[in-house]
Amino acid sequence: MNTLLIGICVTLGSLGQILQKAGVNAVNASGKAADLSLLFKIFHFLFHPLVILGLSCYAVSAVLWILLLSRVPVSWAYPFLGLTYFAVMFLSVIFLRE
Repeated sequence: MNTLLIGICVTLGSLGQILQKAGVNAVNASGKAADLSLLFKIFHFLFHPLVILGLSCYAVSAVLWILLLSRVPVSWAYPFLGLTYFAVMFLSVIFLRE
């Protein structure tokens, strides 16, 4: 069960990062935020559906991480979060063409 929770945390955290970046890219590509002040740009970024979905994935991942930490030592669980870096790199090449 703990290994499954780690896998879900890594997957949701990685997916959240990719969705946030895709949302920011979509706002930038639309040109809507190009001439706006910083505050309005942030508003456009935060309320884009992909950014909201990405933040939601990240929030669920954080809640599950807290649940996991209630079950296992952080010294055991934390190294697995390094998988998130590799997952984000892999997913960004596939979905964001970076």
